[in-house]
Amino acid sequence: MLGSKKIRALLVAGVLAALTAIPAFADQRLQGVWLYSGPEHAALLINGSNFVWVWVDGQTFIGSFTVSGGRATFNVTQVHNAHSDLWHNHRETWTYNFTFQANNRLVINNWVYLRS
Repeated sequence: MLGSKKIRALLVAGVLAALTAIPAFADQRLQGVWLYSGPEHAALLINGSNFVWVWVDGQTFIGSFTVSGGRATFNVTQVHNAHSDLWHNHRETWTYNFTFQANNRLVINNWVYLRS
């Protein structure tokens, strides 16, 4: 029975469906507000495929992101300079490795963020 073409086709279709669902699951786990766990104040807010990232120096970056496996690519479109209080168009792409740890921890490269 496992040798039939229908079963093999269904098995292949199931594996492909599972593989395409992995990035969507990763996106879902990233949704929300993440606060930097270090002594400085920083935050990452993710809503859908959009993000707002407030860095420790006060700069704020906004844009969109995509996920592939354990890598997130952030496409920055705007930046707010805290010192001049101005928004600027900005075209930059950042690619970071990320992992999830116990207790609602998100590790992006070597920065640890906690779910708020």
